[in-house]
Amino acid sequence: MLDSHIGGLPVMDQVGRFVGVLTERDLFVGNYLARVEPFSGTVS
Repeated sequence: MLDSHIGGLPVMDQVGRFVGVLTERDLFVGNYLARVEPFSGTVS
């Protein structure tokens, strides 16, 4: 049920926080690859 609580936080809040962390990580990795790629030539 959506109103159930896990670890004292609403489930939807935990899902939103988890998605936010993944998004931040993906943006960080994307920026890192964008900086490194021109120098390395090919990214495996």
